[in-house]
Amino acid sequence: MDSNMIKSKTIVCLLCGLLSVRISMAQRSNPPSEERPWLWWYWLGSEVTPEGIQQQLNAFHQAGFGGVSVSATYEVDGHKAQSIPFMSKRWTDMLEYTASTGRKLGMGTDVALASAWPFGGPNVTPAMAAQRMAGGKLLNAAGGDVIDLPVYKVGSKTLLALVAIADSGRHLDLTKDVDADGVLHFTFPAGQWEVYSLFSEPTGQMVKRSGVGGAGLVMDHFDANAVEKYLTRFDSLFLEPSHLRATFNDSYEVYGADCTPRILQEFKKRRGYDFSRYLADWYSPGMTDTRQRLLCDYRETIGDLLLEDFIRPWNRWAHAHGVKTVEQAHGSPANWLDLYAACDIPQTESFGASTFSIPGVTQDKDYPVESFGRPDKLLMKFASSAGNFTGKKLVSSETATWLGNHF
Repeated sequence: MDSNMIKSKTIVCLLCGLLSVRISMAQRSNPPSEERPWLWWYWLGSEVTPEGIQQQLNAFHQAGFGGVSVSATYEVDGHKAQSIPFMSKRWTDMLEYTASTGRKLGMGTDVALASAWPFGGPNVTPAMAAQRMAGGKLLNAAGGDVIDLPVYKVGSKTLLALVAIADSGRHLDLTKDVDADGVLHFTFPAGQWEVYSLFSEPTGQMVKRSGVGGAGLVMDHFDANAVEKYLTRFDSLFLEPSHLRATFNDSYEVYGADCTPRILQEFKKRRGYDFSRYLADWYSPGMTDTRQRLLCDYRETIGDLLLEDFIRPWNRWAHAHGVKTVEQAHGSPANWLDLYAACDIPQTESFGASTFSIPGVTQDKDYPVESFGRPDKLLMKFASSAGNFTGKKLVSSETATWLGNHF
């Protein structure tokens, strides 16, 4: 293939235990830093010193690496007292020292905006935290029934809708009839009624593998207000001119999150009808045609919010601070091509262990293929497809992720 036809320089990463290596595909004798292999540099407890940083960066540079992507994670057993709290003044000083020292060596530095992943931490309040949908059929009622029923415990979740549907098809919104203590007070008119509830409740997920200063709830990725509040914690990285290249978002591992408190307003604005009027269909035990249509529209709405309320605000924030974004879209409940296209450097990932015919590269004999599988070539092309289509200069990949028997 004519090299002039390749519009994106492709970088491949090797995750080996705690390090990932970006192997340049560019066939040059002296490629620029962004086309060289990069290291994914996990700081265990962020127990780093200027001397150690300088020593390791020199070693990385001499080995031919083009840069590092820093991620703070849990501390070494027995060393908690020596850990540097994530995003403390001392921690940001160490990060800036890393970036400035690396730049002098011709190397780049990226950083994750969380201690480990996904985005979240101590600045995420319950109101900003990841949410999931809850609810279902609450009760049956007949005309004349007087109901005084606790519907939910205030503070545990957010009531989005409480609707009654008659056998005649009549629809009543009972949300306003639930008092401040979460109790429904209502007298039903003539007819036979079914009452359905819809809630947004916290998933309770905490940041995975976080270190000192990084523990906390995972952020609501479908709420731009939560995202913008979350990002303000990291403005301190840019109080002085920064030497960072980019901020990094790992693969979407926000477990069970499929809702946000304003989902009904967003759904109606984007899909053109009131989702709450169809709760009987939504909670139907069978996969009816209506339920399938609701599910499709709901998933499209969630995908829209992930793009418009998370990826794009994060990208704007990064650009306002003079840095790029590196996005792993895989796993996201959205159109991956849109998410990859909305960032600066799309980054894919190979799931499972790859088999390489490379001398000295060993294979894990205990690797459970049935659990983790092997890399899917088509899946890995989503990032490069979006990158090529939108004319991005760089596309990258976290490759050969080690999921089996190691360390």
